[in-house]
Amino acid sequence: MLTAALATRMWGGAVRVISTHNGEANPFAALCRDIAERRQPGALHTVTLADALHEGLYKRICMVTGQHWTGAAEAAWEAGLRAEYGARAAQELDCVPSAGSGAWLAWKAITDAEDAEAGKAELYAGGTTYIGVDVARRRDLWVAAVIEKVGDVLWLREIQTARDISFSEQRAIVRTLAARYRPLRIAVDQTGMGEAVVEQLAEDHGGLTVEGVLMTTPKRLDVATALREAFEDNRIRIPADEALRRDLHSLRAEAGPTGAPRLTAERADTDGHGDRFWALALACAAAAQARGPFEAWTTDRRHAAFRAPDGLGPGSGHEIDYELGVVRSPLSALNGW
Repeated sequence: MLTAALATRMWGGAVRVISTHNGEANPFAALCRDIAERRQPGALHTVTLADALHEGLYKRICMVTGQHWTGAAEAAWEAGLRAEYGARAAQELDCVPSAGSGAWLAWKAITDAEDAEAGKAELYAGGTTYIGVDVARRRDLWVAAVIEKVGDVLWLREIQTARDISFSEQRAIVRTLAARYRPLRIAVDQTGMGEAVVEQLAEDHGGLTVEGVLMTTPKRLDVATALREAFEDNRIRIPADEALRRDLHSLRAEAGPTGAPRLTAERADTDGHGDRFWALALACAAAAQARGPFEAWTTDRRHAAFRAPDGLGPGSGHEIDYELGVVRSPLSALNGW
């Protein structure tokens, strides 16, 4: 509607939009941020209930309705109005956007994680990387998110989004990303159509690098929790991107039939179905499950480096052949590599 209204400005004049926010991720709130941050031309004007009362709102009401105005009556009227709005009073009467009821990620946690150096592929420092892939074919977005671990902080280096592209095109994008970042793990949503995608990517990059994630309700909660913990612990950096903000804020926690939390996405708040959220969450979950490096030397000090689970050593089922400089492991142990 706003886009259509702006077309009338070709003839001169102005477009005025009057609204409350209806949440931080609402398009009106996003428009206000764009204007405040000079990403879009315009001017912001805020009129709160306090402003209106100062300008004589209640006096006007009294005059029209035939009531006698007093300061005490005005204070009682304001108190009654705020009680009527309840928890929505700050948003509807004071122009303060709500954080969003049941949002999995708080808006402040999202914006606090924004950094000007995130989202820039050229700043990749050669560290350990993880890629999360949310698979889609037509209706939703296909998304691949690349994070690099620098110290204990996860940096979103690149995020690729596409809509209605073939599986071969999706495969080619992952090939390009894998060649650029050499990921330790590529975590892919294996649910539904993702089954064949995981098989194809495993052919390209190996079964130890590609991890298919079946997104059952408990698993979705585990994956989403890894992302939330990264935000709440201030261990992630993302670019200041409005589409990413809204996607990350679109997930809601609701009580399921058994009382356990269930995550749902507000499709109206974003251009997909929380797809950027899930791609980034898969990458963060892969990083959270990763194990540190294990180093071994042969008897003649030739150096060999391995990435292995914690607890590698005597009695673990793994053997170090010092003569050949290799680690031998039972097949069952490879599940954790």
